[in-house]
Amino acid sequence: MRNTPVNGLAVAGQMTTNLHGAPPSWTEFSTIINTTVDNTRPNVYFVRNANEVNGPTFANDIARPNGYGVVIADTGTERTLAHELGHYLDNLVHANEDATRTSVRSDIWTHRCIMFITLTYAALVPAYKNDVGYGAGNRGALLDVKDFPADAPDGQVARARRRSLNPA
Repeated sequence: MRNTPVNGLAVAGQMTTNLHGAPPSWTEFSTIINTTVDNTRPNVYFVRNANEVNGPTFANDIARPNGYGVVIADTGTERTLAHELGHYLDNLVHANEDATRTSVRSDIWTHRCIMFITLTYAALVPAYKNDVGYGAGNRGALLDVKDFPADAPDGQVARARRRSLNPA
């Protein structure tokens, strides 16, 4: 673990993004993930604060200078880190979204997945779907093993395992 300060951020100690801008701004994220890079390991960076998210990732198939890497804000949890590592290891998709990032699933299995994205979705009806065994409003910890070709979130374990053998 290294402790390398990053200078030049708009707000000291905060990674600032504008994910909904046209075009979106990832400049500070890219600056952080290109600091003291180790090409033989997943690069995870921790910041005190982030203005829009608990943790973003560019998958390792996105070329530098945008880079590969994970940034986790202090507001993130162990599930945030696991979720972002899922993106990093094999660009795993959000369990409840299709390729256009449109929400298409709200079943209980989906809410149990570590790749379920909770940020943009309101409380579900019926209310019992909001707690699938991990606390109200928390995503689960499931990485699925099955592989049905028509279901993009499936087969996550095998894909992530292959990528973890060559993380850079």
